Amino acid sequence: MTARAFKAAHYDSGPNMTPLVDVVMVILIFLMLAGSFGAASHYLPGAIPKHTGAPGTEVAITDVTPIVVRMGSRGEGFVASSPDLGRDLATGQPRQYRSVEELQAALAAKRAEKHAAGTPAEQMQVMIAPEARAKYEHVLGVYEAAMAAEWPKIGFQAAR
Repeated sequence: MTARAFKAAHYDSGPNMTPLVDVVMVILIFLMLAGSFGAASHYLPGAIPKHTGAPGTEVAITDVTPIVVRMGSRGEGFVASSPDLGRDLATGQPRQYRSVEELQAALAAKRAEKHAAGTPAEQMQVMIAPEARAKYEHVLGVYEAAMAAEWPKIGFQAAR
């Protein structure tokens, strides 16, 4: 009689969850150890001036000479222009660069010109202003051209 009473009081509590929890914890620990903590490598480094004023105030950049490089894909692919890198003699418009190598040479010449004029490296900066329709690969090409031209500061701004 006692055996029958014991079986009646026992109930089924479902599957054993301990192995499942153990496996999930092992997977979680593996992913944490295998993951990279270098989240900054997913972004392009840029030298943005420090803001020392009160929150909400405008930042006046007086010690940086920016060179704004604009780009857009107008059907023909990569196009970059900047009034600071020279103007077309025929039209007077900013000269357009259609290859990264050509832009790199112009940026290197401008950096050398500023260096020869005595501008300190802390005051030389390239500002990349992509248009809304510019492709990411073109933005990256301009960034790489500025890096190869050895500009000390490279920043980004919204196109106007």
